[in-house]
Amino acid sequence: MKTIELSGVIKFECEDECNDWNKIKLIQSDGYKIDLVNRFKEADESFPNAEFQVNYWLSDKPCSKNDMIEGFLKKLYGDISADYEKVHCYYTSWSTGDKYDTILQIGGHNLGSELSDEEGKFLIIEINVKDAPLI
Repeated sequence: MKTIELSGVIKFECEDECNDWNKIKLIQSDGYKIDLVNRFKEADESFPNAEFQVNYWLSDKPCSKNDMIEGFLKKLYGDISADYEKVHCYYTSWSTGDKYDTILQIGGHNLGSELSDEEGKFLIIEINVKDAPLI
């Protein structure tokens, strides 16, 4: 299995005034912008007939994946937390299918829609690629 990990602060940008959709960008600490939809399209095109699994974590501020998981587990098991950070953990699986220019659809999940209310949050996302079994 191959894993592609991306991270950054979520920002929705409209690069062309003629278009009425926003691009989902991950802003790096140095200002570099990753187009999330394009990265998913690249993964799909680079690994035809593969199966994909996507995990992602959200935080109010940049931190490590271990910090996010630790915070999530503490909340899950009822530990007391006196921090202002809000952490979510999501798990989504899908197999390759149709490609969309402006929608980030993963199986039955519209990841673009899920992230639409999370602008300004720090995101770590893993794309796990597994070769599909030969039929």
